[in-house]
Amino acid sequence: MPRGSSHQYALSDDEPERVPVSEPSAVLDEEDEVELPCFYCGRNHGDDSCKEAEGKVYPGEEGHQSSGSRPSGTGRTSATSNQDEQMTDAEYEGEEGEGDGQDVDMTDASDDEYVEEGEEEYEEGDATPIGPAGHEEEEEEYYEEDEDQEQVSDVDMGTPRPTESTPYTGSTSQHGHESWSTFKYKVLKQARVHFEVDGCLTTSHLSGGSYNRVASIELNGVPKWIIRLSRKEGKDFLADLAPLFFLEKHTTIPAPRVVAWDTEGEGTCVERPFMIMKRLNGDCLNRGNYGTRFDPEYKDQVARELGLAYREMLATKSSRAGVMVFPPGVELEASRNNPSKDYPVWVAPFCPHWGLKRYLRYEARPWDPHSPPEQPPVQVLKSLFDAMSRSATARLAKIERDYGYDKDEVRDDKAKRRKELKDEIDLWTFFSGAMGQMEQLGVFPADMPNALYHSDMAKRNLIYDRKQYPNGRGLGILDWDDCYFLPIFVACRPPAELWSNEISQDYYIECLDPEPELTDEEQARKDIFFEAAGPEYAKYANDEVYQVARDMLRCCILGLNQRSRQEKAFRVTEQWKKQWAGYCANPGPEGEYEE
Repeated sequence: MPRGSSHQYALSDDEPERVPVSEPSAVLDEEDEVELPCFYCGRNHGDDSCKEAEGKVYPGEEGHQSSGSRPSGTGRTSATSNQDEQMTDAEYEGEEGEGDGQDVDMTDASDDEYVEEGEEEYEEGDATPIGPAGHEEEEEEYYEEDEDQEQVSDVDMGTPRPTESTPYTGSTSQHGHESWSTFKYKVLKQARVHFEVDGCLTTSHLSGGSYNRVASIELNGVPKWIIRLSRKEGKDFLADLAPLFFLEKHTTIPAPRVVAWDTEGEGTCVERPFMIMKRLNGDCLNRGNYGTRFDPEYKDQVARELGLAYREMLATKSSRAGVMVFPPGVELEASRNNPSKDYPVWVAPFCPHWGLKRYLRYEARPWDPHSPPEQPPVQVLKSLFDAMSRSATARLAKIERDYGYDKDEVRDDKAKRRKELKDEIDLWTFFSGAMGQMEQLGVFPADMPNALYHSDMAKRNLIYDRKQYPNGRGLGILDWDDCYFLPIFVACRPPAELWSNEISQDYYIECLDPEPELTDEEQARKDIFFEAAGPEYAKYANDEVYQVARDMLRCCILGLNQRSRQEKAFRVTEQWKKQWAGYCANPGPEGEYEE
């Protein structure tokens, strides 16, 4: 079926019949030739023509004489790599349990789980590799439709039919979820529960991450809403709602607005937790749009509006460093539409054993933007690095307990992993000590405030609606799942890729990668951004010591569970050693740091 076409079916309150889709029965090598079952009848009959195909009889229709459900392995197949030998951080954390806190992605956005090198990730509904593992998956880019997916409307609610353009495409094998070819009908029924509108509702599959499935909901063909559905059982869905409620109630930052949700999912059409948000219109700045579709005046306006957003983030302060949560004991009732945002949002401190990966819900306190900081900034930063060190130490102890010292030679992969964990522990220890040295230089005054920080302000999470230019506000900022209150300098990492095409925000290390020489146009755009962001932002953004400190903390956010990241972290340590030696050789008055 061509893109943009839709199934026609009659509205019914009954749940649509589900076409069984099973998991692949074996791990296949790339060279293996796989005989796929017939698309129409589900049987293997070689090159013989299918009588049912000739008569256009689909499975589930009257007259279809298939002997049973589709056999295991139907649909698209793909080669996967053997993951049994290498224990990843994600596997270790899975054994430890999800806990009561927020799961923070320890890779780079956008997307979502740690994947060992050599493995491949697969987009939902597509068996084509999207890139080698180790490259960051794009987080929930719910602004562009998947070209291989079709829309489904609410005109007819009959049995789902496979087509040549949309065969039995399943969800990622990693999660084993229901195929979009049947799941989309449940999404549409859920949308009808929330929106009593005149017109035709349609739904389209969008690319998502490993934490959430994402779909678009359109009214008469116009995109209106986004629905995010939790992939993982036991995931703290409240942790995703709290920041969005906070932003809508206390700021004017252009973030998605939640209109409906269910944090349990029991008894719903989609059978899992979900939230529905108003769709932010515009073009994503990623995927080449920024360089090819945006004229200079649009780029200047993006820089100006993003600078204003940073200014407001710095103005949104908190006496406590931590994560935005709902108060302990508060239960959010499922909301159908136009919900009340009167739920209070508190701030919970980071867990001393997990750092940014967990928070202490039952030590949460009301958000206080006026009182002085509860903890000196150096104490907050050192506690995060110490927590990461404890986590790596626990993983190292598990390897040594399970495999012993005498098996290194026969288990080279485990020996390699042990070496990486020891290096990781050394790096966290160095970073914690460096925070103490910076405190001696006076760069972390005790009254330094905590400000709102978005941990993944990359172009893939920025969209701009050019129709709003020049009189409206067209910028939209996505992916607020991992935002925190941290010492204010952390939020001042310049988005250099907005004015330099040679810089990628994902791999940009401030203290190691000097900004390339800018053209007059690029320099003017940078000046526009800094003028909009304000003098407080410029103070922390341009200082070399704060740049190194941000790079160290970015290692904490991304994690050091890949060798390539450890190599960059070691380069950061060498850079700080040089700076520290210079400050010790030429101290300022009373040994304090001078800008």
